Amino acid sequence: MGTKLKYATVPPSSGKHYPAPAAVSDRAFYTAEDRPPVEQLVHNLEHGYTVLWYDPSVQGAQLQAIQDLAKRLRGDNAYRKFIAAAWDSSYGQLPEGKTVALAHWGAKQGHRQLCGQVSGEVVKSFMDSYPSSDAPEPNAA
Repeated sequence: MGTKLKYATVPPSSGKHYPAPAAVSDRAFYTAEDRPPVEQLVHNLEHGYTVLWYDPSVQGAQLQAIQDLAKRLRGDNAYRKFIAAAWDSSYGQLPEGKTVALAHWGAKQGHRQLCGQVSGEVVKSFMDSYPSSDAPEPNAA
């Protein structure tokens, strides 16, 4: 706990993590000021969550769209294992022109999708392709 880990990809979709996941309960959206450590959110990935990492430069309508999407998905049982969090660029920069990245830790490998902006349809399609049940520890909270 507290040690910054190094990941093979930016953002990570699997890997070493802190012993405890982020306690997200009903919360699905985090800013750069209140996000859990990346290492905790990687643990959430292991439990079947999809994390939407967004570049902290995202503002205005795009940021509001991410907040609204997080609220809607958390309220839908089929998509409840969803977290949106500002990316911590001290772990590396998102690729040029990409401001949103989806990550899911599948049972055999991690999955990522990088986008230039948020799209609810793309997020749902990603989560349908990589459901929470396809994770190393899908029944953990």
